Amino acid sequence: MVVVNVAIAHRGERCRCQRRCSWHWLEAQVRRVLCLVCLVLSACSASQALEIAANTLPTHSLEHEVMKLPADLVQANFDLSVVTHKLIADVTELPAPGSVTLADLGADMSRFQGDPETDFLINAKDEEGRAVEFVYARFGIAEYDMFLKQAVVAKALSYQTLRTVNRMIALSSQVLGERVVANAQLSANVTRALQRATASGANAQLADELKKLRALGKSLAVLVPRFAEQAARLTSAGVSLTTSASGAFATSRFALHLPTVVASLESSLNAIKASGSWTLQMSISLRAFGRAYGGRHPELDRDDGRLDRAELAAMLFDPV
Repeated sequence: MVVVNVAIAHRGERCRCQRRCSWHWLEAQVRRVLCLVCLVLSACSASQALEIAANTLPTHSLEHEVMKLPADLVQANFDLSVVTHKLIADVTELPAPGSVTLADLGADMSRFQGDPETDFLINAKDEEGRAVEFVYARFGIAEYDMFLKQAVVAKALSYQTLRTVNRMIALSSQVLGERVVANAQLSANVTRALQRATASGANAQLADELKKLRALGKSLAVLVPRFAEQAARLTSAGVSLTTSASGAFATSRFALHLPTVVASLESSLNAIKASGSWTLQMSISLRAFGRAYGGRHPELDRDDGRLDRAELAAMLFDPV
């Protein structure tokens, strides 16, 4: 009986050894197959990497600066939008509202209009993803209509400048592999990025976009400082228009809506003031783009610094 048990035990141990050996053999085969697969995949990956490197401009995942509008300007533009919509909705006697497009910022800007790489007023959105509109109310009284439009032009100029500079920063940081910020060196960095993208010949689309942005920067380098200098006089004209609104609208069909009219003028004033302060700061970053501009705008050469109602229309970014 003992012999039988020993034999059975011995046979069981041998079976376990055989199973263990079989498992080791199978494991070794699986490892060999996996090694072959890894070698094949590595070869494919290397081949693909070489192909990508040959056909694509090397880029960098460097985190770039995202510039934002100051809080007071954001609030002023928001208030302007709210009051404008209220005015249009409540005063049914108003003429059809007007809207500001990129060409309204200056005659030179018309060449950038409609291109999604340069016209950032198209489908504009705020930081929370809400649509941003550039609409203004009209009364049919020339100087008032012009002033309300000017406030929305200021809003549009701020938005267009912000989006342009942020796109310049993003693309330049990507191409150069270094942190680019909105300062006096922005023009030089955009030029360096354009030169590198062009020299590589690997990504013509990226080089083309940088070229458009640099041209756009040259136009903004004229418009932004000019608006910054005009803002104080525009504000003065707006105060005059607001003060005289009760008399100007007393006999018009909008007399019953005078509080809403005055509110729209006041919100326009605030938007222009806030835009003037911000554009003055942005002039530093854009200055180098405009060095090719060899003269001042005639409206900026005036000595008296005054602006009456008849002159307001002439200040709406007439051609340089």
